[in-house]
Amino acid sequence: MRSLKYFAAPWAAVLFYAIASFITGNAGFSAYDQLDLERKKQNLNLDRLAKLHDALDAERENLRSDPETIAQEAVNIGYGREGESYIRITGFNGRTKQQLQAGEMVWAREPDAVQDETLKMYAIGICIIVLGAMGVADILRFIRDA
Repeated sequence: MRSLKYFAAPWAAVLFYAIASFITGNAGFSAYDQLDLERKKQNLNLDRLAKLHDALDAERENLRSDPETIAQEAVNIGYGREGESYIRITGFNGRTKQQLQAGEMVWAREPDAVQDETLKMYAIGICIIVLGAMGVADILRFIRDA
């Protein structure tokens, strides 16, 4: 019956590993919280990009159809002077100057989690400590009984 208590050490290690993985592991609570924050950051970035897309779409439509906007853009990029008349040429894709920033990249980062190998090493350490404590207790009991 005394030897059965030594099975508690591996079970203590397994229990430690399971709890530590559940809390701090790659699929644990802390990793989930960090990924949830990253998801919220990505959604905010998508909302900003959608607003920018709508603004750029409206500007593109104005550049296609509004003569005043076309004239002003021509003046802005140096193709005319105030008071000149402009002729719109279609079918020419020669625009090379980009004036608006298209947005920013938001890179998702990996969650900060304790590596599985580290948790296994700690679990083995717990097993060795529990085995050692049980062994020392048995040795002390043997000495006391002798």
